[in-house]
Amino acid sequence: MDDDYPIFDFSFGGGCLNLGGIFFFLPGVLLVARRITGSVDGPSLLLGALFIFLGLGLFSLKSGMTFDKTESQMTVWWSVFGFRRRSDFDIKGAKQVTLRREERGEKEGESAYLVCLEGDFGKPIEIMVSAFPEESRELAEDLAKYLQVELRDTTTEGEKAAQASSSQSE
Repeated sequence: MDDDYPIFDFSFGGGCLNLGGIFFFLPGVLLVARRITGSVDGPSLLLGALFIFLGLGLFSLKSGMTFDKTESQMTVWWSVFGFRRRSDFDIKGAKQVTLRREERGEKEGESAYLVCLEGDFGKPIEIMVSAFPEESRELAEDLAKYLQVELRDTTTEGEKAAQASSSQSE
């Protein structure tokens, strides 16, 4: 990551969502086709259209965050079917990025790794929740380095704090 670059951007979507979309879209197309050809009676046209709509929605669903250092602003966005919604947050008072582990899920021992941005702007802003510690740690380190704030990692035994600039030697 280039330290002089004013924008830090990451997004979610695609991948498994596209695969999930296929499992809705294809049966929907088959139901509509069978209804049009007359080989199936009943509400299959409506059901097929619903499945097509859900499949296309999963295909097009995306979300992400954009951090702008020059404006001290974070933008959270999502889009589906080309419609985009965004919320802007002022992050001038950012003090640290926190990485922590929480017990979540129905089974004992299931953990979620949370990346949060903390500072003078009130309650912490949850940036990402992941079941994969490496993914969360990488994002937390990159974000702390980008914002030039402290990284506080409480996922290991005991608590360790490291300055973001010294957390990665590049």
